[in-house]
Amino acid sequence: MVTPILVAYFDKIKYTNLIQLSININSLSITQNSKATLWPILISFVNILDLIHIVLLVGTYHRKFKKRNSIFDFLNYLMMEMNNILSHGLCVNNVTFKFEITQVVCDAPVKAFILNVKTHNTYNSCNSFIEEGTFINNRISYLGISTALRADESFRNK
Repeated sequence: MVTPILVAYFDKIKYTNLIQLSININSLSITQNSKATLWPILISFVNILDLIHIVLLVGTYHRKFKKRNSIFDFLNYLMMEMNNILSHGLCVNNVTFKFEITQVVCDAPVKAFILNVKTHNTYNSCNSFIEEGTFINNRISYLGISTALRADESFRNK
């Protein structure tokens, strides 16, 4: 997925030892009256000025209903490919490029699905603090000022 770009821009990037990637996943409703959604998985380059304008579509997930099957079905191919690239790098013209993922950007429904938590508009949906929301003016509000941070263990037990 990334190799054709590296080949095309090789003369501009051949002295780069580390290529930083950004992953972006969003949910798109296909029509207003349908529950079908499209989730494109995009990758872009972060630290190479000649490549920051390039966005690669590396996967698309289509579902006829709002509820997803499993995170494994959704991200399996991307995870296998990224693990390989992060572990071994990519060799182009006898130059091995190392990679790192610097950011994963998702909208709220995708983030909730990936983290296996409740969506952004439910009572216990805060991923940062241990706090239950309060329903005020048709919205969930978090009123705590000095609420405890959610630790790794409490997040996993959520």
